[in-house]
Amino acid sequence: LYPNPASEILNVDISSSADGNYEVDVMNLLGQKLDHVTAADRKAKINVGAYPSGVYLVDCYLNGVKVGAQRFIKN
Repeated sequence: LYPNPASEILNVDISSSADGNYEVDVMNLLGQKLDHVTAADRKAKINVGAYPSGVYLVDCYLNGVKVGAQRFIKN
């Protein structure tokens, strides 16, 4: 994830070599899903400009199976 902390756009680069349909969920620390995007070529851009400042979780899924998670800070 970069930049971290983010202000407007959060870039997601998935470093897995497995082929398939990657999806990315953004959640707050209460577990509420705020956004869901499909990654094209293992990359996604998420507009976080409207999110309040704080810490958020990003979960990556491959064909419906969670393959990674990371936190980011919204300025």
